[in-house]
Amino acid sequence: MNKKLLFILFISSLGHFIDKNVFGDSLSMTPLMIEKIQDLIVSGKTLNKKTTLGIAKSITEIGIWEDIDYLHKERAGWKPSEHLKRTKDMATLLHIEDITEEENKLLLSSIFLAIEHWLSKRYTAPNWWHNQIGVPRMMRDITVLMWDRLTEDQLKGMIEVISQFKKIGMTGTNLIWLAEIALHKGMMTHDKALIDEAVERLWKEIKSHGKEGIQKDGSFRQHGERLQTFHYGIGYVDMIVKLAWQLRDTPWAIPQKKKKIISNYLLDGAQWMCRNGFTVPATLDRCVTRKGNLENPTFLIQALTLWKELDPENRVQLEAFIKRLKNEGKPLSGFRHFPRVDFTVFHRPKGSVFLKTVSNRTHLSETMNGEHLKGQPFMNCGDHYIMRNGTEYHELQPVWDWEKLPGLTSAQVMTKAKRMDFVGGLGNGPNGLTTMDYSRSLEDGSHFSIHKTWFFYQDLFICLLSKPKNYAFQQTLETSLEQCHLKGEVRLGQSGKETVLEKGLHHLENIDWILHNNIGYLPLAPSNSMVYIGQRAGNWGSINQRYGKDASQESIFQISIEHESEFPLKGWVVVLDADPQKLNLCSKNPSWIILENNSSLQAINFSEGLTMSSFRGAGSIGLQPDRKLTVDQPCLAIWSHDHLWLNDPTQKGFTMNVHWQKQQHFISLPKGGKSFELSNKSSSETK
Repeated sequence: MNKKLLFILFISSLGHFIDKNVFGDSLSMTPLMIEKIQDLIVSGKTLNKKTTLGIAKSITEIGIWEDIDYLHKERAGWKPSEHLKRTKDMATLLHIEDITEEENKLLLSSIFLAIEHWLSKRYTAPNWWHNQIGVPRMMRDITVLMWDRLTEDQLKGMIEVISQFKKIGMTGTNLIWLAEIALHKGMMTHDKALIDEAVERLWKEIKSHGKEGIQKDGSFRQHGERLQTFHYGIGYVDMIVKLAWQLRDTPWAIPQKKKKIISNYLLDGAQWMCRNGFTVPATLDRCVTRKGNLENPTFLIQALTLWKELDPENRVQLEAFIKRLKNEGKPLSGFRHFPRVDFTVFHRPKGSVFLKTVSNRTHLSETMNGEHLKGQPFMNCGDHYIMRNGTEYHELQPVWDWEKLPGLTSAQVMTKAKRMDFVGGLGNGPNGLTTMDYSRSLEDGSHFSIHKTWFFYQDLFICLLSKPKNYAFQQTLETSLEQCHLKGEVRLGQSGKETVLEKGLHHLENIDWILHNNIGYLPLAPSNSMVYIGQRAGNWGSINQRYGKDASQESIFQISIEHESEFPLKGWVVVLDADPQKLNLCSKNPSWIILENNSSLQAINFSEGLTMSSFRGAGSIGLQPDRKLTVDQPCLAIWSHDHLWLNDPTQKGFTMNVHWQKQQHFISLPKGGKSFELSNKSSSETK
């Protein structure tokens, strides 16, 4: 039976539920609304016919599958939900595949057995999410797919399960999930009041000024001040887009001003936080420990495809985003800092850098429901991720040394992160800098702190580290620079000579540079380095309980530098799109000059006269008198011969006295991480 015929049967069965008062004076839109819901469930869905038929054959006479643990009580990865997933897959196969009469009978018999079993048992999970969101959404899908074949008692029971959402509450993505379930229940039961309430709550939740949800800078927060763009954020926008698409050309259509918020989130937020369809751990928080999550889901492309129909004004940009997700379009280029979540992105044609810092305005990564068991207290504390094609970290999570995530500076003891105030970023479009007062402490209250500032210029990514304060530990400080998939050979530059490193662990002294995957790594001061090249084994269950003993083994490249007492703590350089010639030039004749690197001032002058600086107090810096900048307050600054950009990384805002271009300026820096731009002709406040 083909899809169109099924749909006709499906629509014809709705007669006893249709009421003109639900959809207005015209009944003509009712079949269209139902068709939209059904189409979205099966659109783009692919199933292995043989596997799905095998599932149908393996169900027992009492409607269970013997390999499912129906008594499972873990909060994450709740196993009884697999029963509903299999039921949905069988129902979906009826719509997307040409099947024989015998296969049709098998599927229907198995689906009804599975439905009856669930309705008789009504399994509940220890995690409220499964009971109020996960199970009702899955049952909603099964109900829509099977509507024309259900008995009155089955339909009544299934709607009771859908009703487990109880009420529309909470915030952010959770609220959208609940409102979506309520909306579809209202459509099934012709409850106009419920539809109206659900739509009102849906569109009201689209905002950019709350503690959670979409933020003004294009990021997404959930569970407090945590970056969750590619976890809760993508789920949020996926539902909003699909619901807006379903409700278009109806009295409940999404308002124009809400469309603008969604488009800004997609184009100025999510698009910047990925490369070639892959994202980084910082945008996922604890869900980085779920398989496949570093690769953006295909439903994002589906959502964008639908959204460009709803927002024709941004169609060209949305289509460009889709191409980038498919690795077919021109990469983004530029620097962007997201002050609401302490996240920095630097895109270049040949690579991208993603940097996650933490302040006393944002939270450390979370661990809950048996997930992210090794991520605390390490992730989101100055870790960076460098991508060329996007696959550099894909599925490496179980074999990672989480204490040595790329970018982390730590002692050789377990230490906790201490959140500080002076954390922020400033960009001028193509380039920028990010700073963080970095501190780690022990349970006894002792701690050490370092001022770290990262500079992003053309294909350079430079980090300066000041001398640590209160460092009483006996262990050597170590900074991890990379821990990624091994991609080709690893080359070493040392004392003017170039060699290829063999697999294994290498302890190296006074290196000039390391080259891997066309990315170069250079210490800014003499230091000992550790390079590991080879296989590493791990277990998914060690980071996420749902996976048990699911083993993994990957080939990795790892590099770190040690900061010992005889070597001054200074920093390192990463060169994107590197080769041995470029790295030799950077080592012998760098295109940058470190003006200062201490506890009160970190500054670098780059070619073409651009200077970037992190002032942690009043100060003055510049290569030449006419290029000198003097400030009387802590701030971040970027300046050239004709432009000056300033920012308060504490986001409090204040008035400051600035001397630049031989002139005195009294400037009010805005709150909230916004920047102030001053040129020889005018001044302005930016995002």
